Order: sequence, then structure tokens, then C-alpha cells
Amino acid sequence: LDATTRRRLRHGDWSVQAAGGIFNWWPRYRELPALQKIVIPIDSAAGGEDYTAWEAWGYAGGKAYLLDLGRFQGEQPEAARRIQHFNLKIKQQYPNVPVLGLHRGNVHLDKVLAQQVRAGVPSMTWKGDQAQAGRMGMPVGDVRLPTTKGASSGQKRETVARRVSVEFEGGRALIPEDGFLPGLGD
Repeated sequence: LDATTRRRLRHGDWSVQAAGGIFNWWPRYRELPALQKIVIPIDSAAGGEDYTAWEAWGYAGGKAYLLDLGRFQGEQPEAARRIQHFNLKIKQQYPNVPVLGLHRGNVHLDKVLAQQVRAGVPSMTWKGDQAQAGRMGMPVGDVRLPTTKGASSGQKRETVARRVSVEFEGGRALIPEDGFLPGLGD
């Protein structure tokens, strides 16, 4: 099945279109090289209609490869838990590659979410037949983005899009060849 049909059938996403849209011009990769590191940028939301979103980008040879992504519409404690589980999934898929979460250091909401993600959620591990309480957290660093103070939400998105689009246009950021990303259905 092609990526559009597969997405429609697996995730019930009938809004996806086979032609047109931003993903059509993005450079693609068929096979991943040996990755040097993986970065998970986190974009938090205040709740309501907005989504908290995250992606896993693998880096090798000066290029970034989109590995997977996720999003969640809801409150931050649950978003933090989902990001931590996403991190575990990525670490299981790429066990020998260091993984680091990133948040926007100059955005207060991102700082709060990063603290929750670092601290972790309560978890249980087993040693033999004994359960042991622990916490499941992940390392998160910050990135300073240029300020867009006073700009509307649309202007802020456009500013970020301009900064990111040159990476795709220059062939330095790639998505999977079939364009299918499981996290879009979550």
C-alpha cells in the first residue's frame, strides 16, 4: 500500500491527501546511516485546542533524519509522561545512540514541561521477585531562539518556519522515503 492509503487505513486519518501539501517537497531518505546522536525537540502547549508536540531527529554526516514524532492535546503532566515513553521507545529502537531532549529556553511553558520530563514519572522495576519504585526521566537541554516579542502567533510560526525550511531546502533535513510517520496518528 502507498503511504496515503496506509495512513488512512491504520489511523483512520481520511484528511491526508496523496498530492499537494508541505511534505511533498521535503527531501527523503530510504536508509538511515549510523546515527551519531538523536535529539527530541519539545514544543509545549498550554492545553485547550493546541498540541504539545515532539519529534526524534537522528544526526549523521551533517544531516538530520526525522525518525518519529508525536503530539498530545491535553494537560502537561500527561504530555510529560507521553514524552518520556516516546524517549524510551526511541532508546529501544536505537540503543547505542545518545538521546537528548531539547526545549525552548526562553519560553516559560517549555521550561515547566522540561522540568517535569527531567524529574520523571513514578515507575516500577523488578529485581527478581521484588518490585522497586523509581522514576523514569530523561535529560533535557535548552535552546535559545531569537525573541519574537510582540509578534502574533502566526508571525511567530512564520519566523520559525523560515529558519527550518532552509534546512530542508538545503537537503540537510530529511523525512522517510514513504513519508509515513506513525506519530501523526497518535
